[in-house]
Amino acid sequence: MRRFAFEPIRIRTYHPESNGSIERYHRSTREALSHQELRNLTQARSIIGRWVDHYNEHRLHAGLGYLPPAEFYRGNPRARWEERRAKLEAARQHRRAINHARLSQAA
Repeated sequence: MRRFAFEPIRIRTYHPESNGSIERYHRSTREALSHQELRNLTQARSIIGRWVDHYNEHRLHAGLGYLPPAEFYRGNPRARWEERRAKLEAARQHRRAINHARLSQAA
């Protein structure tokens, strides 16, 4: 903490809203690992490590515009959002064309 001149910030006791993002991470982790049986430290480290990798590299986060954190922070989120918008619009147009064709056949 000294090296980077970080200062700890204490949150109010029993006030998880003060630290919402880490509280949500803990909840997601508990939920993801609830069905896992952690028999020993080595196994626990392996399972938790896979979960952390999934959480950071693959899991879509609503707060990041449905991108995984690794892609959001290392990549170009605006380009990905535009790519997604274009795909959604193309799919919307495709559905409209299919529905229009079905209505034309029914008539």
